[in-house]
This record gives sequence, structure tokens and C-alpha cells, in this order.
Amino acid sequence: PTLKFHSDAVIALTGAKTSADLDGQAVEFWQPIHVKAGQILTLGQTEDGCRSYMAVRNGLDVPEYLGSRSTFSLGHFGGHAGRTLKAGDLLKMVSESNTDMPVAIQEPQGLDETFIPSYSRHWKIGVLSGPHGAPDFFKEDYIQEFFASEWKVHFNSNRFFLVCDKMNPN
Repeated sequence: PTLKFHSDAVIALTGAKTSADLDGQAVEFWQPIHVKAGQILTLGQTEDGCRSYMAVRNGLDVPEYLGSRSTFSLGHFGGHAGRTLKAGDLLKMVSESNTDMPVAIQEPQGLDETFIPSYSRHWKIGVLSGPHGAPDFFKEDYIQEFFASEWKVHFNSNRFFLVCDKMNPN
């Protein structure tokens, strides 16, 4: 995306690395970036991994839904109009003057290099069983096999829609 800021902001880029520049000057991931009104942030394709994130100090002023301000676009709720962003959308940032939410009080700091994740081709992740993991749906043996297996997860997967293939160890 290419994003124009209409007010000053402090942001941080995280997740999968991309090319990133602010008015043509390269910016670093995992560090606070002080943006002035009128500046333009340009992000490229991910180099390794599937998603990059932009954190905005104090957050975005969008409706809260089910305890979150994130968007579930398939369900058409949350975030900005319950949909993915489109060219021309304007998002209002939270500031001390336009919210009753808690706002940041400390100076932003970069993340220590030892805490920056390394994205490799194989990950071990924690998985919690949801309501369909109940014995009404699956036998206990099947649940054990599911959690003991290796999986290849598709980049379009999310917490509501999982697309994956069981890896064949042969």
C-alpha cells in the first residue's frame, strides 16, 4: 500500500519484511517511525512470510466489535466499515483529544534485536481446540492424530477460515 498521513503519527512496521520508505527514505522495521502530516509511506511485497503489520500509536478510531477493533471482512464487521481498505479510505487515528480510551504515555522504543522473530519455512505453533474439537464431532483418537501431525497452512488462512494440507512424511 501507499499511505498518506494527514496528521502527525508514530508508527512501527512489524511482521514479514517488505521494502518500506517514507517520502523516498528507507525506514526500519521494529522501530518507532515518527511521521509528519503530509508524508507518504510506501510498502512493497513481503520478502519472507505472508503478512506485515503497521502499528499506530494509540490505535485507529474505528468501532469496537466483540472486544476488538480489528476487521473480519468475511463477516462484514469490525474495523473500517467491516471491509478491507480501499483506495481513498480515510482512517482517523486515536489521540488524547478524541478518545476516552487509554493512550500511550511513555516514549516509543524500538524492539531489542533479541526479541525480533526470525521467519523460517517451518514453524512450531500453539493450537487451541475450539468448539468443534468436542467428542460430539471427533473421536479422541482423531483429535490426538490432528495435533500430532505436521500441516502446511495456506497463506489465505486465518482464525475463522483454515486452509491446510496434512504433510505426507513419505
